[in-house]
Amino acid sequence: MTLRNWKHGDRFQPFGMKGKKMVSDFLIDSKIDSPQKNIQKVLCDSQDILWLVGLRTDDRFKLHSATTKILKVSFF
Repeated sequence: MTLRNWKHGDRFQPFGMKGKKMVSDFLIDSKIDSPQKNIQKVLCDSQDILWLVGLRTDDRFKLHSATTKILKVSFF
């Protein structure tokens, strides 16, 4: 896993949504101010964004009744 700043062109599937969305559009729709946008972090695996830190997880990685392993990540 990698923690990095988001990049233009990044896409993810916000929790509760069916399709993917550009991170930039999500930040605008969430009314995140410019200074925060500039430092917004994303947690990624080798291919996908798992979490916009502090804002929203990716729906493809939500817990299900068949989930057997959980990784809890916290930032303070």
